[in-house]
Amino acid sequence: MKSLLPIKANGYSLLEILVVSTLIASVVGLGIATYSRFERRQTIVNAGKELVLVLRDAQSRAQSGEKPASCSGLTLEAWRVILDSDNYSLQVVCGGSEQGTPEIITLPTGLSLEVSPTPITIDFATITGEPSTGTTIIVTNSWGFNYRFTIELLSTGAIQESIETS
Repeated sequence: MKSLLPIKANGYSLLEILVVSTLIASVVGLGIATYSRFERRQTIVNAGKELVLVLRDAQSRAQSGEKPASCSGLTLEAWRVILDSDNYSLQVVCGGSEQGTPEIITLPTGLSLEVSPTPITIDFATITGEPSTGTTIIVTNSWGFNYRFTIELLSTGAIQESIETS
């Protein structure tokens, strides 16, 4: 004899599984895209902040009169930062010329510096720490990503930083 009660199926139908799988894939895809944007933004910000630290370090060393061993017997004139499109360097200037081995920092792949002229040399004078020139430095990227880290080096020696979306 047949039962009049419907047979109860255990488990999920194919349609239910497909709907849930599509929702999970959408959420994961959105999360990956968001994380990728966050990671790229942080790469730009970190590169910009590292450059600001190097500029402030050069300024501080010049103000304090820090003189490395390579300047022994020579007059400390300045601490120099040279900015190029994909790297920058820190060097001491004593007795009219650069001394020692420069500390060269290369930007992460895909990042570049917008500064005019390129390369530009900034000397931070001893005692005052004032730069030889005021300039605007922009850390930008080749990813088509709309974040830019801007550094304003004022002729007074003040260093200002901001992040912009364009």
